[in-house]
Amino acid sequence: MKILIDPGHGKRDNKGVYPQYREGTQMWELAQKIISKLSEYDCEVACTRPSIEDNPLPEERGKMAKGYDVFLSLHSNTPSSKDAGKPSYEKATGVISFYSVVRLKDKTFATDLAKRVADIMGTYSRGAKDKAKKNGEDWYAVLRNAIAVGCDHPFIIEHGFHTNKKDCSFLLDEKGLNKIADGEVALLTSYY
Repeated sequence: MKILIDPGHGKRDNKGVYPQYREGTQMWELAQKIISKLSEYDCEVACTRPSIEDNPLPEERGKMAKGYDVFLSLHSNTPSSKDAGKPSYEKATGVISFYSVVRLKDKTFATDLAKRVADIMGTYSRGAKDKAKKNGEDWYAVLRNAIAVGCDHPFIIEHGFHTNKKDCSFLLDEKGLNKIADGEVALLTSYY
């Protein structure tokens, strides 16, 4: 089994509700923990951002999945910019995962992934979704390009909302990241 972990965005991208939070940094930290734990299993694992300074384009990240069985892109979420300043903006929470529109069989894993991480973070699962463009292709470039190069199981997971104090705090805590990594690795190894 070959697994490619994609810590979304770049080192300084996407500020959280706390000034020290950056999505690109925290997801890179989480990726390192997942990779370390997966190395204990009989699988080959790699990262789209070997260095925290790396920040390939989404299309490039998806294409890096060539030859891999599973592609897992790690993110934290933010509400729509049209909601900025509204009381609900900082209250948005929950974990969601995405799977490819051409891999509908992956909905079960994606659903279990969102639920597992939500349970670990003490929030709720927003479930698993696929999202298509008008032409029927995957909306997300990482999924679309991973499918194009033959990756069988590409996923995106949004680990709560970095605009939510509770979610952001959990993602800043090393113990929290370790718990998420343990949960994701346990699920990956039970499925794949």
